[in-house]
Amino acid sequence: LIGILSLCTEPVKLKDLLLAFNYKNEKAFRDNYIKPLRSLDFITFTNEEKPTDPENKYKITEQGKAFLTGQLLI
Repeated sequence: LIGILSLCTEPVKLKDLLLAFNYKNEKAFRDNYIKPLRSLDFITFTNEEKPTDPENKYKITEQGKAFLTGQLLI
């Protein structure tokens, strides 16, 4: 999860995250990693108003940054 947060410091597409972690199953990756990070409010979409927009990317939130830098414990 730390690796995903680190990559999301710049907006990144899901496909690029899959490539970075050599993960083949998009649904499993989304269910096991992306959804939990979103539910913790650690990452969000670049365009929250249109979550199904194919151009959407993931970016780290302020809460995610705090966790990444050790300022927030869960």
